[in-house]
Amino acid sequence: MKIPGFIRSNEWWEYKLTLFLFVGLFVILDLGSSNPISSIFHLSILLMAIIVGAVFVSLINDFTDLEDDKKAGKSNRLAGFSISKSIFFILISISVGVLFIWYLWSYSRTIFFYLGAWISFSLYSFPPIRLKSRGVFGVFADAFGAHVFPTLFIFSGMFEFLNKEPEFSAFLLWGGWAFSYGLRGILWHQYFDLPNDRISGVQTLASHLGVNRIKSLEKIILFFELISFILLITLAHQTFLLVLLVMYLIYSGLISRVIQITQVLILVPEKGSWTFFMASFYQTVVPLSLMFFLSVESPVFLILFPVYLLFFTKDLRMNYGLIKSLVYRLKKS
Repeated sequence: MKIPGFIRSNEWWEYKLTLFLFVGLFVILDLGSSNPISSIFHLSILLMAIIVGAVFVSLINDFTDLEDDKKAGKSNRLAGFSISKSIFFILISISVGVLFIWYLWSYSRTIFFYLGAWISFSLYSFPPIRLKSRGVFGVFADAFGAHVFPTLFIFSGMFEFLNKEPEFSAFLLWGGWAFSYGLRGILWHQYFDLPNDRISGVQTLASHLGVNRIKSLEKIILFFELISFILLITLAHQTFLLVLLVMYLIYSGLISRVIQITQVLILVPEKGSWTFFMASFYQTVVPLSLMFFLSVESPVFLILFPVYLLFFTKDLRMNYGLIKSLVYRLKKS
């Protein structure tokens, strides 16, 4: 079945959903589950709720960007639809979101985080507030809406489902990790899209902050991201992820040095191939390793592997190609 282009799934499907999948699996492995099937089902419900939210965000971003995209000569997926039809699509996504809120009504804290994501992006997109055009406020709104609130939604939702109470420090660490990674993501997007924003007159943070200033901030943001993640896995005693992190850092260094693939923190080089640093670790390495250890505890979790391979293969295929090139270059040398 062909997914409608106007929901922009190519911009978030694998890049975001795999992160939230890993958060849910992390909690299940950390707390344990007496009923693996029910845990998988509940995590699936939470992920579907996020998908609906992501569709809403895609629709309102394109809807509120119609005029700006027209000025910049940039394609807009809603340009071919009437205003009434575009509003209809938005209302449908809101209606489905309300159904998920109704289903999860007993999870009061979890619903707060779910609503937080919807509100953040509404403030980000809709005038007269339209935080997208308000510098640092737009960056924060995107980081919270796209990463912090969804991460805490999954984290809280799995804890409440398993009848456990997380420590406040865990919320801070998950939030800190998600905010740092989300900050790198939205700044990458803004600087990548800066030429279009300058033509349309959209005043993002990237239009105010020079490249040299961002270069000085890249490593600071990454430092907080890695520290938050390392503390998370250390406190949860999931030390195997520390080993995998070291292996990933070695791998990143090799593909950077041997096959000249730049590891991008925020700013993309003008020439040459690049990958977004840590993305493959969060999207592929962590989810697959968590599935493996959960399957060792209960074979029921083996069902996650074919599901993952059915829906999330882009990053896996990319790294397969990189590993083949790396092995070839190393043999040649």
